[in-house]
Amino acid sequence: MEHIGEKIRTGELPLESTLLSEPDMTHRYDVAINTVHRAIPHPREQGIVDAVPPRETFGIAVPEK
Repeated sequence: MEHIGEKIRTGELPLESTLLSEPDMTHRYDVAINTVHRAIPHPREQGIVDAVPPRETFGIAVPEK
């Protein structure tokens, strides 16, 4: 999630873009699915990413003004 956070801060991942799916994250970062499941809540709690129903696709959140 630190890597994704850095991409958001630098603008490499623009606002409202869609993140990789959880299975794709496991392959990209060479981690177990449980690691991804444990990591996702942290940026959601910080308001960095948000889930988009109905499939829980994660996108970059737009900062509140």
